[in-house]
Amino acid sequence: MTTQAERREATTRSLVESARRLFATVGFANASIDKIAAEAGVTRGALYHHFDNKEALFETVFRSEQGHVQDALLEAAGHLHDPHERLSVGVRAFIECVSQPERSQILLIDGPSVLGTALCREIDEEVFLDIVVDAVIRLYPTESPSVTVMLGSALIAACCNLAIRFVETPVEPEEISRVLAHLISGPAEVVK
Repeated sequence: MTTQAERREATTRSLVESARRLFATVGFANASIDKIAAEAGVTRGALYHHFDNKEALFETVFRSEQGHVQDALLEAAGHLHDPHERLSVGVRAFIECVSQPERSQILLIDGPSVLGTALCREIDEEVFLDIVVDAVIRLYPTESPSVTVMLGSALIAACCNLAIRFVETPVEPEEISRVLAHLISGPAEVVK
């Protein structure tokens, strides 16, 4: 016998999966609440019982997709000890993962316009900042904590921009690695 909590969890999961498929294939604007509910096999009222609006459902899907990207990044680079190699492999895995058409529609195309750039950046940093800062600390062990966090944040923003550029005009992964190497190589000149 399933409990109320199990039914609620199953409905939420079904709504998120249906929304993800529709957001990925037709985009946020064309994925109506009615289509999402119908594909999930629930009523429109049930959808609104679980999510305040389509934007809240989209945010849940967006966060879930970011979690999948984080998993891919850690699988590809989490075991590497050399910080340059870890960043290079991690960035490549990040770009390959977010540039998949169904994922890029959600994360790169619709995400900023639906959630706003500030919330997207906040979520990016929630998911990736600790991973990137860990590599930055290994690269620059004597740098101050505030500088390593700012550098980590800047690298995340740069990776997101590289991913958008890659989706618009695909380039060889080695070129992306070279761009990253230029971004992190050598001690930065401090502008006074």
